[in-house]
Amino acid sequence: MDGRAGILRLTLEGNPVVDDKGHGIIGETFPLNLYYAYGIHNGFGMDFDPITGILWNTEPGHWINDEINSVRPGFNSGYGIVQGLSKYFPAAPFALVNFNGSGKYNEPEFVWTQKVVPTGLKFLTSEKLGSQYHNDIFVGAFLDGRLYHFDLNQNRTHLLLPSELSSKVLQNWNSTGFKDIVFGTGFGGISSLNIGPDGYLYVVSVEHGKVYRIMPTNN
Repeated sequence: MDGRAGILRLTLEGNPVVDDKGHGIIGETFPLNLYYAYGIHNGFGMDFDPITGILWNTEPGHWINDEINSVRPGFNSGYGIVQGLSKYFPAAPFALVNFNGSGKYNEPEFVWTQKVVPTGLKFLTSEKLGSQYHNDIFVGAFLDGRLYHFDLNQNRTHLLLPSELSSKVLQNWNSTGFKDIVFGTGFGGISSLNIGPDGYLYVVSVEHGKVYRIMPTNN
């Protein structure tokens, strides 16, 4: 561990966040004591659930299997050993490093088998697009230029996916069920999302060289 391939947690002064015994989540020595999560490949977007405080992130795979993950303390995303669902990598549980049990692999919450390169991830913390989207997850994708929308289950620990996607996997861009999670299209390569002071969702398109503001229609 050398400070890469992870999500690091620091105080406002730039110091490791440790317990009263000086222990980090997965280790005591620098830079191990900085790690909140590890085994991350090329992560782009992350945001905290405004209700539960749980961290979620997007993680493009290498050639296939882009992911959305729920990131708990000590989360091991498994990169280099497993991408996508672990059932396709039967040897993975025995090959993953767990730092004497302090680290733990969890399955991704959603997988695109055909790459979309998910980038920005934001919780919509306003009702400006309607109460049905309040505190839901929005994800922008670089490769297909789509804006995706995901509901969460009642206790907000998992995504609430349509029945066609109960496997947690979308095989290709137009597989059955894709329409249920696509909120908008035609954005070009999306690099990031944000919520403005006005409560609307903003989408950065590096391909178009524009920032789009998402607003409801008048009707």
